Amino acid sequence: MGSSGTARVRGLAAELKTLRKNSERTTLEIAKRSGFSPPVLNRMENGLREVTVEECATLLAIYGIKGKERIRIMNLAKQPGDMLIFRGDVAEVLRALVNFESTSTRIVEGSMMRVPGLLQTADYMRAVMVIARMSPDYIKDMVATRLKRQEVLWKQGAPTYLAILDEIAIRRRTGSAELMAEQIVHLCDMAQRPNIDIRVIPIDHGAHDGLDGNYKLMEFAKGDPVILLEHRSSSLFVDESSEIELHQNVTDRLVEVALSSADTVKFLRRLEAEFRRE
Repeated sequence: MGSSGTARVRGLAAELKTLRKNSERTTLEIAKRSGFSPPVLNRMENGLREVTVEECATLLAIYGIKGKERIRIMNLAKQPGDMLIFRGDVAEVLRALVNFESTSTRIVEGSMMRVPGLLQTADYMRAVMVIARMSPDYIKDMVATRLKRQEVLWKQGAPTYLAILDEIAIRRRTGSAELMAEQIVHLCDMAQRPNIDIRVIPIDHGAHDGLDGNYKLMEFAKGDPVILLEHRSSSLFVDESSEIELHQNVTDRLVEVALSSADTVKFLRRLEAEFRRE
């Protein structure tokens, strides 16, 4: 796959498009100031054309971007290869993720250890972040950001969303029993939405493909799918065809061993009752 249309190019394109919109200027106005033709600028903003370091610097100057923000975006332009890689900067990962989620038509998430962020209650989020020893101010900001992200699932034209969870992700206590019960109620409520499908893989099934790691697969009306792979200290957005095919096949196999949508809700109700009894 060439450099145009890759995860890295599309990530940078979304940043530049957001900056232009925030400046309240049209592509025609920016084209006149930058010397780029309107078609070229449109291709840049839609991830259909590589943006060079020099072109990126020109646009950032027009938008008045300086300091740390300029360094951050310039680093995206300088990244080698086709993948979009972040190391240790959660805020940058979230910016890229929001850009991809907001334009996706389908999201598939394999989550084996925790409830996925798009399905978490605010109390569950806080409990996860407290366990990770984040500061109170940081937790407040992160919870607000994640709740805002969740709006993608009920906006007009929302993507379809398939969440595949290992039972351990919802059986392992994260906070109090009451918190877990309320989180499960939220899952059941979300499962009633027409665009959301939640599947649980029971522990008694044994080992399965999902145990190799969490992933998020995002598909789009235009452009290749993108996969997010997250580790403790780094995050990687990939759109290589071999990786896409691998995770699409993994998704198919996980759906085969997971409970059906209806049986998942029944299972969740039973698990909620267990937590209520504690």
